[in-house]
Amino acid sequence: MAAIADTQATLDWPIIREQAAAFVTTEYASLDRRGAPITWPVTPYLGADGRTIDVATGLTYPLKAERARRNPKVTLSFSQPLGSGLADPATFVIHGLATVRDADLRANSARYLAEVATRLPEAFDRIPAVVLRRMAWYWARIWIEVTPVRVLWWPGGNLDHRPQLWEPEIPPTAPPSDPAPVGPGAGSWNTRAPEDWRVRVRGALDRLGMPVLTSVTPDGWPIPVRVRHAEQIPGGFRLRPPVGCEIVDGAACLTFHTHGPAFESQENISVTGQCRNVGEYVEFTAERALNDFVLSANPVRRAAYLMSAGRRLRLRLDSEAQRRGQRVPRFDELGFNKTKRQKDRAVTPDAQPADTRMMGIVHNALRRDIARAQSALTRWPYPDPSQRAAIAKHLAWMMEFLHRHHHIEDDGLYPLVRERVPGAAQILDAMEADHHALIPAIDRLTETAGRYIQNPSARTEVATALDELAAVMLPHLQREETEMMPVVSAAVTRAEWEAIEQASAVKPLKPAELAFTALWLFDDASEEDREVVRSLVPKPVAWAIETFTTRRYERCVWRCWYLPQHTRLHRKFNGQISVEIAAPIEAVWKQVADPVRVPRWSHECRRVRFLDGTTSAGLGRRFRGTNRSGRYRWSRNCTIFTYDEPLEFGYVTSGGLGDATAWHFRLEPTATGTRLTQAFQGVSMPLWLSRLVSVLIPTHDDRTDALRGDMARLAALAAAQHPRADAPAPGTPGDRNRRSFNAALEI
Repeated sequence: MAAIADTQATLDWPIIREQAAAFVTTEYASLDRRGAPITWPVTPYLGADGRTIDVATGLTYPLKAERARRNPKVTLSFSQPLGSGLADPATFVIHGLATVRDADLRANSARYLAEVATRLPEAFDRIPAVVLRRMAWYWARIWIEVTPVRVLWWPGGNLDHRPQLWEPEIPPTAPPSDPAPVGPGAGSWNTRAPEDWRVRVRGALDRLGMPVLTSVTPDGWPIPVRVRHAEQIPGGFRLRPPVGCEIVDGAACLTFHTHGPAFESQENISVTGQCRNVGEYVEFTAERALNDFVLSANPVRRAAYLMSAGRRLRLRLDSEAQRRGQRVPRFDELGFNKTKRQKDRAVTPDAQPADTRMMGIVHNALRRDIARAQSALTRWPYPDPSQRAAIAKHLAWMMEFLHRHHHIEDDGLYPLVRERVPGAAQILDAMEADHHALIPAIDRLTETAGRYIQNPSARTEVATALDELAAVMLPHLQREETEMMPVVSAAVTRAEWEAIEQASAVKPLKPAELAFTALWLFDDASEEDREVVRSLVPKPVAWAIETFTTRRYERCVWRCWYLPQHTRLHRKFNGQISVEIAAPIEAVWKQVADPVRVPRWSHECRRVRFLDGTTSAGLGRRFRGTNRSGRYRWSRNCTIFTYDEPLEFGYVTSGGLGDATAWHFRLEPTATGTRLTQAFQGVSMPLWLSRLVSVLIPTHDDRTDALRGDMARLAALAAAQHPRADAPAPGTPGDRNRRSFNAALEI
């Protein structure tokens, strides 16, 4: 056995079968000639007699079937409930005996076409009729019937507890497979060399979620299980398997996979290698990536891919059919009429299931800006006064938006679902509890953000409040998308969903608020998601929002995040340089935090004088600097916004032309002296002025080299005027090294 399992309790095959039939995908694992596991995501279908779970593989990629014909021990893992519509899905693994069916390709293809049209109607209806008829390579199928031998069942998908075990009272047997085809097979369906596994898995954890690890049990069954934790390490991954699942050292496969709720898109990555137990973790050493199958959500790209694949695989398709003494079934032989099917199942658009994609779009925007705020508040250089105010105001707006979003769900949407789906009470109660749990976190973030506008020292409090909010909100958003939305889609019609959206989320907003919200949802969204947002308002309104208010939105969020996608300027607007200085931190502070000394080391600043009657630097004090580059001169007033002796100093420039730059300096004591880091960030600049500066002073397009020189001169001054007590005597080799600044400069 591969697991330490509880008793069967009330678990029986009808319960297992009902959940298995609802899943859009399952991870199918079989063993190759060496006994190593290979795992791919497939769609499960209920067998005709209800006693088997069947999966299909294409005639052009028959290795799944050939492996099962050779060794009928296969396993199905159900751990990705997205799109299942189940209110409380379990995670479970079915060990089974495989029966391969490929003696009648026409019957196989007809069944598969009908099953897909019924099981995945949204994905199927996206295929244009002209493409549908040219997909013989795809519809030609081999069926694999899986007779269950035992099931490991984690109720509610809780992998932190031991699974239940189900086994049939009478040990099952499976019918024999159809005779193996004659002659050698064509090998892998994809002839291109797979990418290096490191390239393939880059970003997979963030994009596709926790992977499925497949190992082999002592009694020779592949066992694919969704891991509880994964992190990439040199050479592979460190994984934490479910409780009660024994992972045996040896050959293994790691599979990442995700799909759209209606299987309108999908992506998978499979990597083979070796695994070994290390304490409570398993270390997976990757060896090679397998060729993948990606289905784009973009209908044009998807159609182009399907047509291209058909052309590339035509010879292979004919060869595999001939090996079985058959020919490839034509589409018109499969007894399928898409037009008739659509008429038979036609309903008015308003009566169709709710399109809940908007929920994911809203959630993505919340996740995105929470992450942006966490980054801005915790990474040096910390926000300048303009950015600080912009972030605080934006967070307050987001919290107001989140409150309104929850009221729409609690007062309009979820009561309707509760009335129509009594069985969804558990997940609805969980959503309501999450919303109540979020209220204190939302209020705390709103309160700390309000104080942060006036008090920069509240930055750490805002960062802590963000972390507290994210800890509750992010799991809630994920659960709402994967578990709640399928229930909503099944219970609420498109017309009802749109009526709630219009009444609660669109019509109450004033024009300026509506425009900002729409563009906030657009930010970093795919074109498909943008179309969903556009559909909420009449086309002329959507056009006007994008045409006339985009620039205003970009200016607003530029002040928050300083991201290049939010500016139309093409200059290098920020940078960071560090230098090691052989002088004590107090000596370096005197050079950095005294603006009058800046002309001694700056390549542009020629003179500095204090304003408002002050004669020294301090928080809130102002000075004016006069600069020169070539024959051009300019002056700017500067305001000190950070003065934390002897650790941090910062000021922001301002001019009458609308340009501003924030300058940050951070000092850190080291074993040999002081590490000084300088950073600059362009705060604002009119487009016309940026273009003029690029012509007159082209060196300002990228100031890295010039600022590197400034830092070297500053380091030399500090080291020369304030030598350390243990500095080498003049004229010695150590002194010559010091006089070369002992500076390591980096960007």
